[in-house]
Amino acid sequence: MPATFILICAATAAVCLGGVVGCGFSVRWSLANPPRRLIPSLVLSTGALLVGYLGMTYFHVVFTRTVNGESWSLNSKWFFLVLVPAGLVSLGSVIGRRLWPPPVPNSKS
Repeated sequence: MPATFILICAATAAVCLGGVVGCGFSVRWSLANPPRRLIPSLVLSTGALLVGYLGMTYFHVVFTRTVNGESWSLNSKWFFLVLVPAGLVSLGSVIGRRLWPPPVPNSKS
C-alpha cells in the first residue's frame, strides 16, 4: 500500500472526525442553559454540513486494488455520509433553541 494512500486516508479521517466533534460542540453549546455562543455554533454546524456535502459529491477518494483475483475498493464518500445528518441535527438544535427557548420556571417563595 503506497504511503500517499495512507496519508490521504488519514487526512480524510481527520476531517470527518473534526466535523463530528464540531457538531458535538455545537449541540452542547446550543443546549446549554441559557443558550450561548450562537455564532460559533452556527459556523460549526454549517461547516460540518458543507464539508459532508462536498466530501460526498466532489472531494472523495476512491482506491481499488486487486489481490489474488479479488477486487478491493475503498470509497471515502461513505465516511462523509455521517457528517450530513450530524450537521443537520446540530444546525436544527441551534436554530430550534433560538426560535423556541425553553420556558423560564416561576420561582414562588
